[in-house]
Amino acid sequence: MRGRKPDGSLQTFAEAYQVAQNLLQEWITPNPASIAAAVHLIQDSYSPAHAPYKIWDGGYRIPFTNVDLPGPRHAWLDEFSRHQQPDVLVATQQFLRDLNSNQMAYPSSYLNQVLSCCKP
Repeated sequence: MRGRKPDGSLQTFAEAYQVAQNLLQEWITPNPASIAAAVHLIQDSYSPAHAPYKIWDGGYRIPFTNVDLPGPRHAWLDEFSRHQQPDVLVATQQFLRDLNSNQMAYPSSYLNQVLSCCKP
């Protein structure tokens, strides 16, 4: 999802995609928490709730905390759409196979490459 830059302006699609690639590269480690975060990032890149790198509006704040959660529609799209898209399963399986065999490809090969269809 697209976020805000330090100056408050929105990231472009290309910037958000680059950040996703950088995070994925950073999370390619044998650490279970990093693996879980990487799989989550890969799967979110295919979700209609996230693609094509939609703007994250912060969702809903849990009262008396600094925790923001996505809204019900966002959560539903995340949970139920990913199992209906074969590309997300293929990308996730390939990532885990490559990680297991120590033969990692460039991060963009696992992420949904939607930029060719989108205008910044």
